[in-house]
Amino acid sequence: MFNDPIEAWHDAFCSIRSRTGNGSSGITWDVIQGELAKVKHTVLALPSKQLDIGMVMFAPDDAQGNYLSRVEQFIYRCLLDLKPERSNSLKQIRRLSMLVDALIIRCRREMNDHDSKITDVEIAASLGIFPSAYNRDYQSDANFVMEQLKCYAGDALVEVSITCNKIKKGYYQSDNQSVRMDNK
Repeated sequence: MFNDPIEAWHDAFCSIRSRTGNGSSGITWDVIQGELAKVKHTVLALPSKQLDIGMVMFAPDDAQGNYLSRVEQFIYRCLLDLKPERSNSLKQIRRLSMLVDALIIRCRREMNDHDSKITDVEIAASLGIFPSAYNRDYQSDANFVMEQLKCYAGDALVEVSITCNKIKKGYYQSDNQSVRMDNK
């Protein structure tokens, strides 16, 4: 569980709690919940952009709440800052909203499952435009925003990874101490 920071992040915010630890491995359900609380504390202490984007990328859907709307606004503003004329017509605003949704889905898939990708052709189809029009009008800006999302999410994962490593190190040290005690 603590070998993968994405899994630890997800589990820390998962609303379904089942008692799977029976103590046979020396780790009970209560201990696991305590360790996940450390991960949750780390996540909630992140800077706001890292927290918002990380929650959308790695937390379960039911835990995203206001984080999702803040990330949508962030992406929307980025895209408008790059080309303000995109807000000139209702059709362009609708396309921009659909592009925001597509970028969130694309980034989430790429961060969580490297084999599951959304292609530019699929995004163009969801916007109701030809791939050549997408490449000309949106692709470079979409790639720029994707890189920003990945950067914020990656920085957030580094912090969670540090916490997971500390948790694992604590168990490794206690295992070594118990082995030394057994040898005496």
